[in-house]
Amino acid sequence: MAAFASHPAVEVLDLYACGQGTPDLLCAIYGVNVLVEIKNGPKAGYTDSQVKFNARWTGPRETVRNMDDVMAVIAKYRGRA
Repeated sequence: MAAFASHPAVEVLDLYACGQGTPDLLCAIYGVNVLVEIKNGPKAGYTDSQVKFNARWTGPRETVRNMDDVMAVIAKYRGRA
């Protein structure tokens, strides 16, 4: 979360407590609202509720596992707003 929040083009809302498979963060990245799931390590998997949420969510959604992923997500949305 801190990696996203420290970037000047990103605003972050913590959604962790929402449950029901909702991703961990809502990030406004260069003005584009993106749901972000944080996974700890390369082998961390999705819960059943996360799989169901991902299957029905049609908006932008990303998963990050490390700082390189965070930077790639930020770069992906640059200029899209």
